[in-house]
Amino acid sequence: MGRPKKTIQRRTNGIYIVQIWLGGKRHVKSLETRDPERAAARAAQAIRKLQKEASSGFNRWDEHPAEKPLTEWPGPIPYKVDGRPDVESIEEVPDRETTWGEFCEDPEIQITPPHQTDWLDLVREAESVRKRKHKKPYSASWHKNVGISIKQVPFTLQQASAKTIRDWIKLMEKQGLSGLTIANKCTLLSGLVDTCIKSGLLAGQSNPFGLVDYAAGEADHITPAEEQDYRGLKDLLPNLDIRFQLPILIQAYCGTRISEVLKREAEDFDLSKGTMEVAVGTAKNKASERTIPLPPQIVEMLKGFDFAWGSQATINKWLKTVNSEVTSHSFRHGLTKLARDEQADQIGLEAMLGHVLSHSHMANMYGGKYGHEAMRKAVEPVWTQLDKWMGL
Repeated sequence: MGRPKKTIQRRTNGIYIVQIWLGGKRHVKSLETRDPERAAARAAQAIRKLQKEASSGFNRWDEHPAEKPLTEWPGPIPYKVDGRPDVESIEEVPDRETTWGEFCEDPEIQITPPHQTDWLDLVREAESVRKRKHKKPYSASWHKNVGISIKQVPFTLQQASAKTIRDWIKLMEKQGLSGLTIANKCTLLSGLVDTCIKSGLLAGQSNPFGLVDYAAGEADHITPAEEQDYRGLKDLLPNLDIRFQLPILIQAYCGTRISEVLKREAEDFDLSKGTMEVAVGTAKNKASERTIPLPPQIVEMLKGFDFAWGSQATINKWLKTVNSEVTSHSFRHGLTKLARDEQADQIGLEAMLGHVLSHSHMANMYGGKYGHEAMRKAVEPVWTQLDKWMGL
């Protein structure tokens, strides 16, 4: 099966036409213009006329539409031997008679339909702007999320309006997507439009997403783990396989995100130093790229582990048996609260959690990453308390 014929085509003389196939037959109509934008505007009306003509049919004894005469004006201009036109004015050039069949079957038809800026053009433009300004491309996760949004958005860039965006939001709500997910999709596309307006690709245009309120409410409150939850782990963990024990313990003692644990491979651990590296490309953001210390008991458990981690869903299912309000992320918040209660070094804890350091903008810009030994010193008071509660 060959490639589908494009509806709008341009002949070698520059005139645009439309072609459609109905009942296995090709139907063609001239758009009578060399201007691509005007051709695109006329195409819909021309297609409707072709469909109407085709539905009315024609008698087989009548002249076939492809054989009906067609005048292409002007015809070839005659020239003198010296190269000057052999006519006084263009009006003297005789019309050239041909037929629709000859006109449409010309093998030199150039398929060059007018290009309209699409969402992928915006992605390429935004990537170019980022490389120019920041000397690096967007992350793989950004491209993945933008790609998903573009694949799911039901309208083209030209069709984007307050109404089409609102209709899309309503559709996503019916599909059961959360307010935060809907807001993230709209924010990604809105950001693309803003970037390309400022870059000049969409110069003079306005952002239709700015006309729609797609903001989500406050994020669901995450319950921080409390003393009774850590004591509950003491009873739960012995009943679990090591592929579930380790992620829970690493989160409880190090405050990591569950995704940061489940993406780790053997090479991310240095058991001689007792550290785990959250590597470039697998972290949430640049601040999250870090090397964190591990308590001795976790280092021992990692020896001989095959790094086949249990799933997040199953981990959360087990944690619900301790406290129905607790999830794996609760231990990240619990570590923060416990560090405050133990008067631990807050700066060291921020670095260990992969947060941007709040005490100084300069500290985030200069001096490199926070050392894992400094983090260990900051978190040791917290580990001591956890050992008491969890019996490790």
